[in-house]
Amino acid sequence: MRRNEEHGSSSGAGPAGGELARPRVIVEFDVDGDQMLLGIRNVGPAPASSVRVRFSPSFRGLGGSLVVPSLAVFRRLAFLGPARGIEVLVDSLHSYFARCEPAEPRVIRAVVTFRDGAGRRYRTRIRHDLSIWEDLPRRTSGEAS
Repeated sequence: MRRNEEHGSSSGAGPAGGELARPRVIVEFDVDGDQMLLGIRNVGPAPASSVRVRFSPSFRGLGGSLVVPSLAVFRRLAFLGPARGIEVLVDSLHSYFARCEPAEPRVIRAVVTFRDGAGRRYRTRIRHDLSIWEDLPRRTSGEAS
């Protein structure tokens, strides 16, 4: 079986003729207020199955009490529909960055593997630099929305 591979790219070009109609699964960090979130999303037009995400290095959330990559959603997601995603609370920005160096990494790499409806395997590699969130201006709890 042939393996298709992307390196953090979302281009539609690829070796197979039906590349545009295939699943495209990504993981990305996001911030909502002071909360750091991690989403796994199928941004493609076709369903994905057997979705797995491997993070390097590992990292903790929820004040250091949770090993985020150990969550089942990253280890064994059986199905992810097109244009669908799951979002996970990682930590507050303050709590995460207070533990950084050496406890929590600022650069995290993710390798996402998944299959399409015909069983073809795909791999996407993504590098996240979390330091971009560290110096963003944020509202304090007393400020109005």
